[in-house]
Amino acid sequence: MLSRLIAHMIWADRRTNDALATLPTPDAGLLRLQAHILGSQATWLSRIAGEHATVPAWPELDLAGCRALAEQTHAAFRSRLATADDPSRPRAITYTNTRGETFTSGVDDILHHVAMHAMYHRGQIMRGVRTGGGEPKPTDFIVFTRGSCADREVAISADEDGVEHVRACRPSR
Repeated sequence: MLSRLIAHMIWADRRTNDALATLPTPDAGLLRLQAHILGSQATWLSRIAGEHATVPAWPELDLAGCRALAEQTHAAFRSRLATADDPSRPRAITYTNTRGETFTSGVDDILHHVAMHAMYHRGQIMRGVRTGGGEPKPTDFIVFTRGSCADREVAISADEDGVEHVRACRPSR
């Protein structure tokens, strides 16, 4: 289930970027929320890897920056999932949050948190896209599963600007 949740997160991040692109004029507040979703993903990936975060939890990004950071974090999530069963991977980590508090959490719990945190903010973004005259995109998990990408490999290709998009789904090998 975790791999499906992460696949959904990747799909929904892309749809959110696409929805933001439909706004007649960029909305700094909505871009800030999307940048926060992606910055938080990058921060958690760094913590899981035992590294210091190189991306802040609230980075200042335009839409192109959001797309670039999304692709970077998505590649890291795919890599993480590909080696999830590796016994040398930690099952729990100890980390310090942005307030200086130290915690120990299970990696799977963290990955679930990351996906759910993004869902929360995506709802705020889509409401703002609608209010701002753009075209919101459904990002619900059930919409993802109806789209035939669940339990399948996602074929991704780049458009003329080099931006990657989901083009098709094919059965997993």
